[in-house]
Amino acid sequence: MKARHTIKAMKYKKNPFFYFPQLFNLSLVLTLLLALTGCFETGKNKGSNKVLLNGSVLKGTVTQADVEVLDIHGSVIWQGTSNQDGEFTAEFSTNSNQIYTIVAILANGAMQCDATECIAPLSSTVYQFGDFIPGNELGPVAFKSAIYVNDKPSDTTATNIQINSMSTLVVNINNVYLSKGLSAEQFQSITQKGSAIVTVSLGLEVDDSKSLNLLNITLPDIVQQNSINNIDPLTASLGLINASQANNITGLKQFSDALVQYSSSPEDESAIADLQEIQQTTLQEVNILINSNLVQVENEQIKNKMTQALNKGINFTELSNAKNEFTVATGQVPSEIKASSTYWGANLHPLAGQWWWVSGFTSQPGSQPNAQTNLPKSEWVQLDYASPFLAQQIKIGISNQFQSTTALIQGSNNGIDWVELADLNTSNNMEDYTDQRNVKHITIELNHSEQYKQYRFYSQPTDSVWLEYMCVFQSPPTPAPATDQTCDNSNTPSTATTSSYRLAPLNIDNPNPTSWWLSELGSGNEEWLQIKYQLPFVAVRVEIVVKQSNQGDSASIQGSTDGTNWEVITTLSSNNCLEERTDEQGFRHCKILLNNEKGFEYYRYHSEPTSFVWLQYFRLFDE
Repeated sequence: MKARHTIKAMKYKKNPFFYFPQLFNLSLVLTLLLALTGCFETGKNKGSNKVLLNGSVLKGTVTQADVEVLDIHGSVIWQGTSNQDGEFTAEFSTNSNQIYTIVAILANGAMQCDATECIAPLSSTVYQFGDFIPGNELGPVAFKSAIYVNDKPSDTTATNIQINSMSTLVVNINNVYLSKGLSAEQFQSITQKGSAIVTVSLGLEVDDSKSLNLLNITLPDIVQQNSINNIDPLTASLGLINASQANNITGLKQFSDALVQYSSSPEDESAIADLQEIQQTTLQEVNILINSNLVQVENEQIKNKMTQALNKGINFTELSNAKNEFTVATGQVPSEIKASSTYWGANLHPLAGQWWWVSGFTSQPGSQPNAQTNLPKSEWVQLDYASPFLAQQIKIGISNQFQSTTALIQGSNNGIDWVELADLNTSNNMEDYTDQRNVKHITIELNHSEQYKQYRFYSQPTDSVWLEYMCVFQSPPTPAPATDQTCDNSNTPSTATTSSYRLAPLNIDNPNPTSWWLSELGSGNEEWLQIKYQLPFVAVRVEIVVKQSNQGDSASIQGSTDGTNWEVITTLSSNNCLEERTDEQGFRHCKILLNNEKGFEYYRYHSEPTSFVWLQYFRLFDE
């Protein structure tokens, strides 16, 4: 091993850890960090496809990396390690038409430095080209790629894949969509468009950028493959860029974060400045590497491509276009979801028996937590009042089936700092009885002297909370009101907000079978759920999951360019669904091909006046 020395300052932006990107689900992070002990049997995820996955980890060569294959729920279905050449072989069984993310974690392995010099984030030690950096000096660094297993029942599929910094960037950009049910064509489309965002943000000229997919390219190992002159100039350039990331390994996280921030807020000046700095820093290191004689680069096309990219910088008009194409391609990036009405929401209904609020379920009964939603989190209902007052009494109705072992009443004047006023499980309750619906009715006397503008019911992490009503009294009623007048004379809040809502309109963008939207019951009005997209697009397919007995009356899919004037695209009839099935909970799963050639910014599920609509999933696609 070559000589190395220690320095005290990083070359540019300090960031001691390459944590997982913002869009990477936090529960998945914990899965990655906590599930590294023990072995997973081949074929743990049973199915009709046997997948043989041959892969390698290149940043340069990464030895003894912990490699995991995860399904769309974040569950680890295979685990192993890369060998001394950075290679691994994974074999598992699965059902067809599935997306899998492959993650390589470096903490227990070692990474070969393939930049002119590499700075270990945790030790600030400088390693030279070709040295191996211990993973325990790198922090929680992870590289990723993704594959799609096609519809080949009872077939053996051999797949080769290389995990590198370029594939990591594409997965980070696409991460929110990789946890959803996509077709093979959609997976190909969004990873290609994510690849275009990466190459444009690097200032690279790509002849056919729309067909380039960075998940499918095998990059050269700059250390082992000393000469890259006979390699395609674009692949060689990407290999040099991949190598340059080793100079400051934390820069890859900064790159991911900046791309995500720009994608959500393209006018954000800080994101623009970050991307410009990252692009320049990356390509400067590439040019240093080219001129260092550590790598033999004689092909003038490669040199020119890198020099042009450095001098050109980022064309933000081109990057904006690439971002817009990506947004439309997903067909899954709503900027707003709203409905005609909701039920069981934080609707301030004053009467007992008029269902009030059901929090999101952190897991299905009898199952393991759902990785898409489910780090355990607190649940709460917050009531905001026009002015502070001294509350003397609280009345609540809570389901005995869905309640918390630790439930508190709290007060605040800024909505941030909360003071405990009562513990529902230890307080001396004036009333405590359970009705025939298994709802417990509790009246609590508060013993405090502060006036608060906000009061809330707060529960520590639990499966779900089912709260029927909550009334806050400044002057307790005497005598106690009848059951159907529970909240008479209570202070009326100006707004009510909740931590989560099992029947909120936003739930229809999540295929989780335990979250839905439910319209008002028997409103006498038309009922609808509307999605506004960031850009207009031509929807050619819709997927719907709706309660078979509560689809609505004359249900239709409609489009609009202004959110006011609507055109019927198709009706939800009995004979236009493809791959239709009804599950054991009575939900109808329906895919409809749309005879539509017009681009709309708004789409909605619409019903004429009906008893109520119960919708689990509603999504439009452009291909």
